Amino acid sequence: MQEESAKLSQYLENPFEAFVTEQTGYPLLRAILEKLDRSMSEKLNLKPEKQRKAKQAIDSILHQNLLANLHHKCLGAAARKKQLLVSAEVAEVQANLSKLREHLETLERKKKVMESEEAVAGQAYGETLERIRNAKSGIEKNVFDFMDRKITVE
Repeated sequence: MQEESAKLSQYLENPFEAFVTEQTGYPLLRAILEKLDRSMSEKLNLKPEKQRKAKQAIDSILHQNLLANLHHKCLGAAARKKQLLVSAEVAEVQANLSKLREHLETLERKKKVMESEEAVAGQAYGETLERIRNAKSGIEKNVFDFMDRKITVE
């Protein structure tokens, strides 16, 4: 029961991996489906049409070996997946991906540095403009006080 419960959780989370890791004849799935079939009419309140369809699907899996061909194909696909994961091309792509991620991190750090430098430069520019305005108005005020003439410094 505990093994069936764990397998059912695996089927819900990752059906392909659960099906591939089943033994030939998928005994755990069969046990789960048999229990579901027995308890369907007692514990599950399904509409008659849905219950009929579910019983047909369970019957075809349990008695007609409907999933045997699919199980065989899934095992082949899992073997090919495993071969691909250890192939040289995949290793090369993963190495390139790792390098690109490192490069991206470097570029993101440089971007942050540039943005902070831009903010500092913008602040310095604003402060310089303010000092120029103050100096300009000071000169205009001094000329007015000294010569009693209004001038504009541009």
